[in-house]
Amino acid sequence: MATIVTPAKPCSATLIAPSWVLTAGECFSGDVPGAAPGSVAGPDDVVRAAGQTRKVTWASHRGYLTLARLDRPIQSAYYPPLAQTDPVAGARTYMYGAGTGCVMCRQVGRYRSAPLTVIQNDYWNLYYGSTLLSASPVGTFTLGDFGGAQMQDGVLAGVLVGSGETQYNTAPTNVISYKVAPARSWILQTKAANPPPGTIVTVPTCPVFVCGK
Repeated sequence: MATIVTPAKPCSATLIAPSWVLTAGECFSGDVPGAAPGSVAGPDDVVRAAGQTRKVTWASHRGYLTLARLDRPIQSAYYPPLAQTDPVAGARTYMYGAGTGCVMCRQVGRYRSAPLTVIQNDYWNLYYGSTLLSASPVGTFTLGDFGGAQMQDGVLAGVLVGSGETQYNTAPTNVISYKVAPARSWILQTKAANPPPGTIVTVPTCPVFVCGK
C-alpha cells in the first residue's frame, strides 16, 4: 500500500511494482482523468510506501484509473498481482486505505483494513461507469481512502473511488471500486512500454533468415 501526499487531496494507492503505483484519477495536483500521458504531479506531490518517499515523474490514465511511475524504485515485501476476472457477487474482499474515519476497522501499519462483500460486479455509476459495488459492516470509505485497494485473496481487484456515506460513519455502508481486471492488459502494456529511466531493455536478436547476414 502507498499514501499520496498532495495539496490536491489525501489519497491512497497500491504499489504494484517497484517503480509503479495504481490509484484513482485526480489524486495528484495536475491529474485530469482521460488526459494525455505525461507528468501529473505538482512540486509538492509525493508517494510514500514502505517507509520511503518518492516523486512521480510520469502517469497514464484509463477511465478513472491513474498508473503513475516513480522517480526511484520502492522496495517492498509484496507487490499484489492484478485480477484477471472480477470478483463474483457474494465474494469476500477487503479494502485497504489510509483514511481516518473507520473507527472500527483493523489497523495494518499506517493503513486500515475492513471487510467488503461484493454486491454487484457490474454496477453502473454515472461518473465512473462499470464498477464493483460492495457492502461493509462498518463505515469504511472516508477521507484518504480514495485510490486505495480492494483485495481478494491477495489479488488487486479494485481501486476505491467512492461511497455515499459521511466521514466517521459507523453504520453499514456501500463502497464503489473501479475494476482492475478490465484494465489489466492496459496496465501491463503501459508499464512495459514506459520503463523507468536507466532500465536496460533487452532487444531480441533478429534471426538471419529475416534480417540476412
